[in-house]
Amino acid sequence: LRMECSECKTKKQLPIKRCKHFELGGQKKTRGQMIQF
Repeated sequence: LRMECSECKTKKQLPIKRCKHFELGGQKKTRGQMIQF
């Protein structure tokens, strides 16, 4: 499931709070990573 949050890790292994901001870029991927967290 880490592949789902690959975008977040690519930027900088940021916490979930930062991942939420990426929703603007890709809600589908964000939803996937939110579920894994």
